[in-house]
Amino acid sequence: MTKSRFENFLTSWKFFLLLVLLQFLLMPVATKGFKFEAAGDLIFYTLGHAFIMDMYPYTVYFQIVMILTLVAVIVWRGKFGRCFMAIAGCFYLLYA
Repeated sequence: MTKSRFENFLTSWKFFLLLVLLQFLLMPVATKGFKFEAAGDLIFYTLGHAFIMDMYPYTVYFQIVMILTLVAVIVWRGKFGRCFMAIAGCFYLLYA
């Protein structure tokens, strides 16, 4: 099966480099009373009130589950790949 040009771009290093650069170039969007000088305060406030802050007591459990998942991927190889991707995706959503 051949990949399209768009799919090739999304999996290339250029796309990931573009994502990293954009996070520094794009400013937060606000509707009223936003001053450019307050961008740093907005970022600190957003990160300080993230959903993951309520999850810190469970961090050890998340790490144990991820280590067990990695061991399962090594032991069962391809059979556990989809489950690993689902768990990694859920953890990414929790932390992101």
